[in-house]
Amino acid sequence: MQLLPTELLSSILAYLTRKTLAHVSLTSRRLFLVARPHLYTHIRLSVRRHVKNLEHYCRVDPGLVDTLRNHVRRITFSCRHSEAQWLLAEARFLFRHTKRLEHIEFNGFQGLKVEHVIELAPLVPPSVVSIELSYCNLDIDRSPPHAAGTGIGAPRVFIPGPAPTISTDPSDPSIPVPRNPPPVFANVTKLTFVWTDFLPPAIGKLLRRLPNLRAVSWRPNHNRVYNANDSAILPLLEYCPRITSLDISLQEVREDSVRAAIIKYATQLRELRVRCGPTNSVLQAIAAHATSLERLELFATEVVRCEAEDVLRVLARCPQLKRCRVAGFPYFGRGIPSEVVEVGWVSVGPGTQQKVPGMVVASTVTANGRRPAVGEGQKMIELREEGIERIHRVLIETRKDLLEVEEDP
Repeated sequence: MQLLPTELLSSILAYLTRKTLAHVSLTSRRLFLVARPHLYTHIRLSVRRHVKNLEHYCRVDPGLVDTLRNHVRRITFSCRHSEAQWLLAEARFLFRHTKRLEHIEFNGFQGLKVEHVIELAPLVPPSVVSIELSYCNLDIDRSPPHAAGTGIGAPRVFIPGPAPTISTDPSDPSIPVPRNPPPVFANVTKLTFVWTDFLPPAIGKLLRRLPNLRAVSWRPNHNRVYNANDSAILPLLEYCPRITSLDISLQEVREDSVRAAIIKYATQLRELRVRCGPTNSVLQAIAAHATSLERLELFATEVVRCEAEDVLRVLARCPQLKRCRVAGFPYFGRGIPSEVVEVGWVSVGPGTQQKVPGMVVASTVTANGRRPAVGEGQKMIELREEGIERIHRVLIETRKDLLEVEEDP
C-alpha cells in the first residue's frame, strides 16, 4: 500500500470502517496522514480528556486544523454523566475550525437545557443544516437569571430635586442601547428527535430559533409529561412555516393536531409520516390539502374506523405520489373496485402472501386457539411508483367521484 498513489489510496480507505481506519492509521506516518481526513469526518466527544487533547493539538498542529476545516461533517456530543454541561461549554472551540460541519447530534443528555443548545446558535458555522437529539431529556433552565449588584447595600434615601429630563438625541449615552435580536439557527433545515423527551416550554423555545426548518422527524419517546407531545404541534405551526417533510411518530398526539398540521402545510408537503386516530379525518385532510405528496406513510396503533375508499381517495388525489406505505390498518376487504384489484391492490388474508409488481404485502398470521390481539390479522401494504401509477390511472378512468373531496368542517 505504501507504493500506491495518494489519491488511489484515499479512495480505498473510504470503503473501510472507522475501526479499521484507526488500525490502518497506526501502521505508518503516510497512512496516518491519508486516513486522518476519513477519520475526522465524524467526531464523537464524550470524555473531557479527549476534548482537552483535541484543543491542545489544534494549537500545535496546523495539519489537524486543516483537516477539521475541510473534512468534518458531523459532531456528536455524547453525555456519559447526568450533569455534563461542561461538554458543550469546553468544546465550543471546535466551531471555529469546522467550517464544513453539517450535522450536530446530542446523545444521552438526561438534563439537556434548551438554553445551552440555543447558546450555540451564533457559534456554529453557516454550513450546519441538521440537528439531532437522541435519547435526551430536553428541559429548561430554572435557575434565576444573574443580575449584577444584587447584594444588600445601604438603604436608599429619596432626595428631592428637579424632575429628570428625557433626551431624544440618539447619540446621548444615557439612552439604553437596544438589545441584539435573539440568536437563531438560520440555516438549519432538519430537526430529528429519537427517543427524546421534552417539556412544552423547552420545545417551544427551540422551535422559535429554527425559522427555516423544512424537515421534522419526531420519533416515539417515553414522555411522561401530560399532553407534552401534543403541545409540540402548536409552536411548530407558529414558528416553522416552511415544513415540507413531516414525521410525527409521537404517541399521544391528538388527531385534530395532526389534521391542523396537514391543513397548515397543505401542498408544500412532499413527505408525510403520521399516525391515524380512530376516525378518518386525517385521511380526509390529506386528500383535500396535501395533494403534492411524493412519499406517504400511514400507521395506526388502535382500531381505525375508516374504509378502503378513504385510502383510494388519497391515491386518486395525489398524482405525484411515488411511495405509499399503510401499516396496522383494518383489513381492506370491501370497497376496493375490481379494476384496482386487477392492477395491483390485492386483498390478502391472514397467512397468505402474494407478490404484485410495484407492491409489497406483508400480512400477520393469526394464531390458532386464542383470541388475536389488536392489530393481529391486519396487514402492511407498501405501494411503489409503478404500482401507484397504474392504480392512479385506473381510478381516474373509473372512479371520478374520488376526485370530489368532502372534508368534515
